[in-house]
Amino acid sequence: MSDTRPSRPEPRARPEPQSRDLVVDRPELQRDPQRIIYSSLTLIAWVAWVYLWLPLVSLIGWYFGVRIFVREIVIPDARTMTMVVLTYLAVVIVLGGTLLVWSRYNVRRFRGNERREEAPPLDDADVRDWFRIEQALLERLRSADSMILHLDDDGHIEDVVDVRPLQR
Repeated sequence: MSDTRPSRPEPRARPEPQSRDLVVDRPELQRDPQRIIYSSLTLIAWVAWVYLWLPLVSLIGWYFGVRIFVREIVIPDARTMTMVVLTYLAVVIVLGGTLLVWSRYNVRRFRGNERREEAPPLDDADVRDWFRIEQALLERLRSADSMILHLDDDGHIEDVVDVRPLQR
């Protein structure tokens, strides 16, 4: 007996990136979680951008006689105005004070302790041990101006594709 159920479609294979393909130009090269995060951040940015236009929209509405939210938007009385100004002033003082205290703390903590030192030079053996590569691959890495690195699941270099040889 033959199976008459429709077969499942094969999972969509991601195209192999070409040497000049950038993720910016080819969003299909992104993984799904990256695409979801990028889309969410884009949506948040658009909502914030539209929100920034609301005062202009209100002003245009007022010009044409729409006075629905005048009592909520315009400060209704002197007491409310005073409370708003005092609240803003308190927030500015607390944030400024916190920044000042933090900077003074860091100045006292790190005064005379210069931690910006030049890194000691590494020899080839140290570099090979760090990246877990052979001498031949290290030479290929040094001889290419631009390259594509293929990494394994642990993030170690598996292969190098020379895109442009170094012009000397």
